Amino acid sequence: MRRLSPMFLGVSSLLLFTPLIWGASLPSRDLYSPSSSTIRRGSDLHGPICAKEGPSVNDIRWKEGDWSASWLYSVAGALVNARPDDLRKSWEDEDLGNVPANQDATEASIALFNKDGERIKTKTLLSDIGKTYKAANIKHDTSATSNWWLAASEMAAVKMGGFEGLEGDKITSAGSPLDAFKMLTNKSAKIDDIHPEQVELVWDLLTDSKVTPIVIKLSQGAWWTVISAMPNGGEKPWQNSTVEIYDPSAGKTESIYLPAYLHDIKQVAHWTI
Repeated sequence: MRRLSPMFLGVSSLLLFTPLIWGASLPSRDLYSPSSSTIRRGSDLHGPICAKEGPSVNDIRWKEGDWSASWLYSVAGALVNARPDDLRKSWEDEDLGNVPANQDATEASIALFNKDGERIKTKTLLSDIGKTYKAANIKHDTSATSNWWLAASEMAAVKMGGFEGLEGDKITSAGSPLDAFKMLTNKSAKIDDIHPEQVELVWDLLTDSKVTPIVIKLSQGAWWTVISAMPNGGEKPWQNSTVEIYDPSAGKTESIYLPAYLHDIKQVAHWTI
């Protein structure tokens, strides 16, 4: 297992536990959107926007760096985990006129919602994404997939604008998961401030993560996708529990020991329905 940086937990926590996650550096907002051998650079850049099975949290990848877009990417991951059909409407609704998501495409129309709940359709070109958006750093990798739905969603978001955290052609740290939930699904959400003594509240929220999209903010300031929460027995199931969160820099799910992280969970964002 890899150790968390001192920035993540603090020296004392590192001495007591063997946490996982992102090593000594933080993930940036630069989405690593791998491509299959069908992807080519240039004006004819093309590939399927999504796998036949639907979106996967493993599609959400970015390089190490700053955390500025974690408010958006973590929510996208939470939707993939708990409500993928709600997310897929962004590119699969019939009125968008897109080819089937798992078929080769050079462009796609993405439907997002503005602050007023209006559905805004935006045409995105894969070639433009590869040239313009750092968060869509298309790379040739024959061992990976070519799912560029998140890159296309980011392009549509910055073109639509209207939310804090969407500035010019980039996403900044000023955004909120509440805005991401609104923008991607038009659903209301709330943020609960968490204190260590609220362990029962935290546990109740996290155990719903398979049916309700949940993201948590840790003490170093980033938002993380919660995949699941697993009790390990006993009258108080949270006492020996582990929580799975998605690590986008490694492209895999990691487990954290909840009692060790209670002081680091500062906020929980989730749907209110």
